Amino acid sequence: MKKLIILIALIIEVIHSNEMINVEAVLNNSSDHSFTIDHASGVFYFIVKDKNGKQVNTFVMPLVAKSQVLLGHGKIKEIYTFKIKNAEAYEISATAKFKINNENIEKLYNIETNNIKINIIN
Repeated sequence: MKKLIILIALIIEVIHSNEMINVEAVLNNSSDHSFTIDHASGVFYFIVKDKNGKQVNTFVMPLVAKSQVLLGHGKIKEIYTFKIKNAEAYEISATAKFKINNENIEKLYNIETNNIKINIIN
């Protein structure tokens, strides 16, 4: 059975309040093997929480079924763009949700990134 080795990273561009913020999530396949992954319209679900732990973004993912090849030593990048109007500390995370059918064994993946803390300033 081929082994998938996954690394996920969040890359954040910090901006002032009421300006667009871009968050990039990257799914890295650090193995030599390619895999076909099935997922919704995107691989990543993004969550933004305020300093009290309350989710402040509305993230909707159309449940369109998609398949794509994740090449050996390849990566999939997705960017989430949003705006925050209140200047304070926030926590951002992303979760990769997909499945792989590898040698007739289907496995679901639900892999969460580390939380990143940012400070939005006026």
